[in-house]
Amino acid sequence: MRKWIPAVLLAAVLILSARWFSELPPTVTPQWGALIPWAPAGEPVSREFAAFGVPLIAAAAWLLLRGVASPAGERLGRRFFPRWLVSEKTGAQAVERFGPTFDAIVAAVVAGLLLLHVVVLGTVLGWPLWTARVFSALIGAGLVVIGNILPRTRPNWVAGLRTKATLADPDLWRRTHRWFGGLVMMTGSPCSSSACAPPHMPCSSGWSGCWCPPC
Repeated sequence: MRKWIPAVLLAAVLILSARWFSELPPTVTPQWGALIPWAPAGEPVSREFAAFGVPLIAAAAWLLLRGVASPAGERLGRRFFPRWLVSEKTGAQAVERFGPTFDAIVAAVVAGLLLLHVVVLGTVLGWPLWTARVFSALIGAGLVVIGNILPRTRPNWVAGLRTKATLADPDLWRRTHRWFGGLVMMTGSPCSSSACAPPHMPCSSGWSGCWCPPC
């Protein structure tokens, strides 16, 4: 059931996008400044792409991650990548050993893309700016979750810090991902807390790249 959470999220967002489609102008200019104050407005795109482009990219990312983690993906990977990266020890069976964690990582990636899509559409549809604050908080929470579960991964060729050394040494893999997961959590925590700060307080956390727009 966990494997299908991204599919449920994709279906829900595609239904919402179809509902909002008629409210979009023929040409849509994404307002990135609602999320990042120094970002210029995006290039104009058709409303078809604005409504369905990012969800389709998220669907492609989901299928790609599930595909490369499968036995067929492992066989294909062996044709193009070195043996230290793709082998029986790092292929589909390796991913299966931490299956629930991998499912959570995939769901977080898809959910992050879909959240970005919904918030950017909201800026075009005239939603209040607090929705962007919610987006920042949820992204921060997602980073904390990913950072917390990264140490549960095992040497594999799909997810994690995959180097020749870490894939060859499970102890080094665990130590590396314990350290890296902590860094990811340290990035996500100020992102969430800054989004919850009162509007009159400066809430930029420049080292983490997060910013919360005023209400």
